[in-house]
Amino acid sequence: MSEKIPSDEILLNLMKEGDLNSFNTLFERYWKRLYATVFSVCSDNETSSEIVHDIFLNLWLRREKLQIENFKGYITASARYQIY
Repeated sequence: MSEKIPSDEILLNLMKEGDLNSFNTLFERYWKRLYATVFSVCSDNETSSEIVHDIFLNLWLRREKLQIENFKGYITASARYQIY
């Protein structure tokens, strides 16, 4: 029997309640993609990694207050904002 993969929306709702496993799943799901986006602009491994980690740290710290409808769009916009 295969496990159902939870949607970003479900993971976000669980994360808002303090579920660290949901946060980790979102991190693993989007880290590489977000890193590639940041690296394509700044071309520095360390800076790109720091920016991505800052985005996810802020996401965790502000999880209870955030109203995110599209997680992928939210973190992509966050990356653009952090780069500039």
